[in-house]
Amino acid sequence: MQSVRILLLFLFFSCPVAFSEECTTPTLGAGLLKTLPETSAVRLSCTFAKPLILGASISANEGGLNPGSRVAKKYGAVKPYPNLAKVGQKALATLAHVELEKKISESSVVVGIDLFFWDTTVQSCNDVDKSILKIIDLCKKYDKPLIVGDIPKIQHPTAEPVVEECRTKANTVLETACTV
Repeated sequence: MQSVRILLLFLFFSCPVAFSEECTTPTLGAGLLKTLPETSAVRLSCTFAKPLILGASISANEGGLNPGSRVAKKYGAVKPYPNLAKVGQKALATLAHVELEKKISESSVVVGIDLFFWDTTVQSCNDVDKSILKIIDLCKKYDKPLIVGDIPKIQHPTAEPVVEECRTKANTVLETACTV
């Protein structure tokens, strides 16, 4: 099984008091990647109080509870929280969702572990960078943290070379966007 590196974006915010009285302190700042094991459960529960789950198969609970929901459940998120993920869905379809902007504005964190996976399995990946930048811009607009996974290499003998090019392109855009 191949591991997926998780990229954390825009973790410079304070959770609104509406999520919890304990959420009045600043949460998960710039040093998150270095201090995550030391981050308090209160701060994580604040961050995952009202997640918005986006993505494809894994995020749509194919094969079990998705990673975003597992973390949210662990830190006390109260269901129901929105999950716009669908098996086989490309990010462009997710981004076209009528209520996406409203749901982002109402969430405490946006989790899209496999959000861009299917966008990199097509013959042309011209729009993958636009999709990535659009979700980043929406999260910035509402000052929401965004957690996404990079796209793993497809281990299949019939995988086309263009798929690898798209995967590399998407991961480069994600990595550039994650550079603080």
